[in-house]
Amino acid sequence: MDLYNFLLYNFIMKKYSRLPIDFLKKELKSLEKSYEQYKEIYDYFHSEAMGIENKDVEKKLALPKENYKYIFIRLYDPVYTANLPAELLKKGQYITNTTKIPAAHAAIGFDLSDNFYGLTIGGDYDIKKEQCCNPDSCAYMQTCDPKKSFHYTYAIKVTAQEYEAAKKKTLGYYETKEVKYAVLHNFPVALYCIKKKMNIPRLPKLPLPDEYREFLTSLKKTLRAFKGFKEKDRFVCSTFCSYILISCVPRIALYFCERDFSYDYITPSELSMLPGMKLLFSGNWLDFKKDAESFTKENSEFIEYL
Repeated sequence: MDLYNFLLYNFIMKKYSRLPIDFLKKELKSLEKSYEQYKEIYDYFHSEAMGIENKDVEKKLALPKENYKYIFIRLYDPVYTANLPAELLKKGQYITNTTKIPAAHAAIGFDLSDNFYGLTIGGDYDIKKEQCCNPDSCAYMQTCDPKKSFHYTYAIKVTAQEYEAAKKKTLGYYETKEVKYAVLHNFPVALYCIKKKMNIPRLPKLPLPDEYREFLTSLKKTLRAFKGFKEKDRFVCSTFCSYILISCVPRIALYFCERDFSYDYITPSELSMLPGMKLLFSGNWLDFKKDAESFTKENSEFIEYL
């Protein structure tokens, strides 16, 4: 080997031979950072658990047999007539759907009188009151064929305090009109859905201690792990519904925390998978009120919500 090739060889080896090592170091640093983050969360939860005695956990977890209420989530399976972007988004959602519910939109409500609150683009404001039996009242629903579109109406049992808090927060957004639909956020949601659909493995995380696993804590405590990643007051329809529930129903927040799953990436159909979510009835948009009346006749505890 002549001097030139010798020097060139040494230069290349010196420059590139450390790439694998540097890569491993970078990955190790990332793992250490993740570990420290999870360790911090773990220690925090553990200290909170030790602050309450185990005998109180079951009491705090159980919903009262009396004085409970229902929050309603309505999922939509729309047939668009004049909304190409929404149609493309819908097809993407259905391809990557990991549930059995075909849902392209979601809204939250506090009764069964066909007044739900949803976040969509179009119209003067992004947050709108949606009525299946009166689709012309909502710019988004005007782009759908109500005779061919379907809904799936769910309910989740909560305490009266949680119900009032969620209602107050939702109506606050509706009255101030400050909440915005984050159009571009649909792309990371889509990528995350593809990842879930392909079942790409994730790094393991530290488990929560058993004594804390079922303990209901407040919003400030349970959102601490991931709230910093959320741009305030900007959502897509499903993350808006999820955010309301997380903010006001602590056991839902804990559900996300335990699974290291950010509400930023939840899809409409996945709302049906939240713990305690129960399908009440489904049907054509225009038949919503009739179906709600039929349902409440057979289930008297829901009559007050008509």
